[in-house]
Amino acid sequence: MTHRLPLRLVVYVANYVGRDIDADMAQIEQASHRHNPSGQITGALLFDRGQFVQVIEGPHDAISLLLDRLQRDPRISEWQTLLDQDTDHRSCESWAMRILRTDNGERVPVAILDAFRDKYLRTFKADASGFIELFTAIMQ
Repeated sequence: MTHRLPLRLVVYVANYVGRDIDADMAQIEQASHRHNPSGQITGALLFDRGQFVQVIEGPHDAISLLLDRLQRDPRISEWQTLLDQDTDHRSCESWAMRILRTDNGERVPVAILDAFRDKYLRTFKADASGFIELFTAIMQ
């Protein structure tokens, strides 16, 4: 996959307010695999207890267009950007969009997400796969 440097890495959290998470996740996964390769967008989407945490990376213009669409999605509310920065490499090279679900009932308080972001930024270089691994480990 070719790209110009630097790439943009964005991590956000948002509440799910749709009606059928199974159908919506299937639709999101299909749309991601259909559209993301042409925009050179890669990433991962975690659904946990009524919230999305998404990591996306790609060219600045493509990420900006995707974020505009996502922020207008009626299935999403209370959007909060946790990380938005340049990166010089892809960490999700082979993922048009990796989908992860934990679905165990309670939402993660924003204070915990903020603390997670701060620890991540102190401990790791901006790297989407490392972010996903760390978040998954914390949530278990």
